[in-house]
Amino acid sequence: MNQNMNTGCGCNNQCPCPPLEPIVMPCRTCTITRCFPIEQPVICPTHIHRVNRYVPVPRYYQTSSTSEETVCPGQAAQGITGNVGQTGDFNMQ
Repeated sequence: MNQNMNTGCGCNNQCPCPPLEPIVMPCRTCTITRCFPIEQPVICPTHIHRVNRYVPVPRYYQTSSTSEETVCPGQAAQGITGNVGQTGDFNMQ
């Protein structure tokens, strides 16, 4: 602060001017903006639609056939006798 404020001027005490009244300026407001993060919930709804599709997949089942022949000693083979073309089913999974 100026020490010669009551004397009216900044020179020596022999100034002929009367002391001046100080000029008071209006108050200045300085604004400082500070940001503080706070959590805000954001809801994102999700709908899941499941489609079940059936796709044919080959599954193999084994079948077999058997034949039987009876040959007596001293005889020539006359042909196939017995169960010809009999099939049996096997479930193989």
